[in-house]
Amino acid sequence: MSELHRITDANLISARCYGIELDVEGTCETLASRLGREKRPLLAELADLLRHEKMFRAIVLHAWPDPRDPAVVELQAQARRGLAQVDTLTGRRRR
Repeated sequence: MSELHRITDANLISARCYGIELDVEGTCETLASRLGREKRPLLAELADLLRHEKMFRAIVLHAWPDPRDPAVVELQAQARRGLAQVDTLTGRRRR
């Protein structure tokens, strides 16, 4: 994430206080590499996917002190892509 090093102090403190994971780029890349598989995820993989979904959802729904911070905007965009990847891998559709 190119903007992460520029996140405002208020957003960084808020993320740390609420346990928000900020480094999601690697997770998104890992999920993207799994998208080409035809099989349904195993139970252990499903638990991992649901853990990632929880992390992505926390980023999207967090009440950021400075929501227009470019780092937060990029982080939320990555989290939304991550949620879409989880949905694809689990066979779910979001409304």
